[in-house]
Amino acid sequence: GVVKIYCNAQHPDYETPWQFLPPTAQCGSAVYIGRRLLLTAAHVVSDHTFLQVQKVAEPNKRVARAVAVDDECDLALLEVNDADFVRGMTAARFATRVPQLRDKVIVVGYPVGGEELALTEGVVSRYEAQAYAHSQRRLLAISTDSAINDGSSGGPVYLDGHLVGIAFQGLEDVAANGHAVPVPIIKHFLKAFTERRVARGFPALGVSTSALINPALRRHTLIDAHPPLPSTLAARQRRAAAAAAAAVRRRRQWCVAGGVARAPPGGSS
Repeated sequence: GVVKIYCNAQHPDYETPWQFLPPTAQCGSAVYIGRRLLLTAAHVVSDHTFLQVQKVAEPNKRVARAVAVDDECDLALLEVNDADFVRGMTAARFATRVPQLRDKVIVVGYPVGGEELALTEGVVSRYEAQAYAHSQRRLLAISTDSAINDGSSGGPVYLDGHLVGIAFQGLEDVAANGHAVPVPIIKHFLKAFTERRVARGFPALGVSTSALINPALRRHTLIDAHPPLPSTLAARQRRAAAAAAAAVRRRRQWCVAGGVARAPPGGSS
């Protein structure tokens, strides 16, 4: 159920916003998830003017349209109006478990360098928050040493025959390091489309953090001057939670040392 996307696009020119850049053509991959819907990466169809899809070993292309795009999580849904196109295709089954480190995964897609469907095998190397290049938002992502090149974006990542992610980026000048959008993010995106037909977005805490490695900065924030006492840690945590909430409302700066929130010098504790 993996198809190739042909996208004609025209991107805006941000230096001269009253005009557009020259038209471009790009390719990507998508996976069939049922009901004539194809799941792919949002940047594959970004600023598109015309979309076509093509199945394996089939010369004819079919027109598709984007029905949902969420640039924040780099996911998009395409719909093919021609019911004959999806006849005989098997919808992808989503994995019910989180991939573990060293799990073997297979990335399927149409990378540059050839016309046929390509499969690359690798292992899960990380499962943590990563910066999504398309939106610069840090969200949960799967890291794998499988090759993810231009054209592979939007293709499925399989674990034991089940979909565990959608390939969407690789680190430039870094070999064997590709990223995939995991199932929890995909399901959040699909649920928003099913219920509201609009992107729901992803919540953010709204708090910035900084690693206190510099000794002078640690002294300034009282980290080293007042180490927490284990016997009163639980009580301090409860009091700190209420005090921190009030401080955030006043837009004050706080730091956390050993689970204890501390105010800056001159602030309330």
